[in-house]
Amino acid sequence: KIVWKALLNVFTKIVTSPFAVIGSLFGAADQDLSLVAFTPGHAEVDAEARKKTEILAKSLVERPELSLEVEGTVHPDTDGAALKKHTLEQLIQRAKVKSLQARNPELDPTQVSVPAEERPRWLAEAYEAAFPAPKSKDDKAKAPAPPPAEMEQRLLGTLKVDPNQLRELADRRTKAIVKLLLEDGKVEPGRVFQVEGGERATKEGGSRVYFGLK
Repeated sequence: KIVWKALLNVFTKIVTSPFAVIGSLFGAADQDLSLVAFTPGHAEVDAEARKKTEILAKSLVERPELSLEVEGTVHPDTDGAALKKHTLEQLIQRAKVKSLQARNPELDPTQVSVPAEERPRWLAEAYEAAFPAPKSKDDKAKAPAPPPAEMEQRLLGTLKVDPNQLRELADRRTKAIVKLLLEDGKVEPGRVFQVEGGERATKEGGSRVYFGLK
């Protein structure tokens, strides 16, 4: 009875928590191999994601009967805020590009960066373009500009995140993980599937990629 109970527990675990079993077999019992997390607004994989996908790739190589489903998701709030922040930085860069191109029309915008020490200046330029400063009562001088933090918040308040941006971010996350799994021919392309609308991904979401075994 004890042996059968132990076997039943093993089989139950394999069915209900297959990624926990894979983790145990490959020395990663303390990791949740059913998903990888991403920095909000980004689709670049970090060291932890690489380690997890490497373990999953090994498990697929050793078990040819298995296939893997991969689904990227986003968090509308945190990812949306990060995308707005990225757009703000683009506005600041464009303010500098516009000023420099007035003197050098042949300037390549992709070669223009905004060092930290210059950021307040170009932030103010971007702010003034979006919110032209009203004249003072004597109509001779502009009213003082708000502090940088307030300028940032007001500019961020004008920015919108297109739903397509979020869908594209989720797709880029999925493709980044699939690329890792297929890297150097570790896993055959026909065994890794990019999916959408999975139950767990739909329910939990977040800045993640979820895995499913078939």
